[in-house]
Amino acid sequence: MKQVERRPALPGWKTLPVQVFHKQPGIIPLAVMLYIRFPLLLGDVEDFLHERDIDVSRETVRYWWYRFGPLVVAEIKKRRSAASDARTR
Repeated sequence: MKQVERRPALPGWKTLPVQVFHKQPGIIPLAVMLYIRFPLLLGDVEDFLHERDIDVSRETVRYWWYRFGPLVVAEIKKRRSAASDARTR
């Protein structure tokens, strides 16, 4: 069976300095992106991740938001401006 590589939620997620954390590196950008993109509370993000057998507290999500939120927001803005530039050409 051929292994399918899953695309990360954000193209630049590998540039986030998440190597020092003990969770899988893909979980941190996912949690931060959920909190940014959708009108979710920290507890909602915690419940969403818990349903997928990822045990993190809302304080952990809050810490990730303060630490990585500006980087994720900058990546989203960069993607949006690139898309709008492509449309105007």
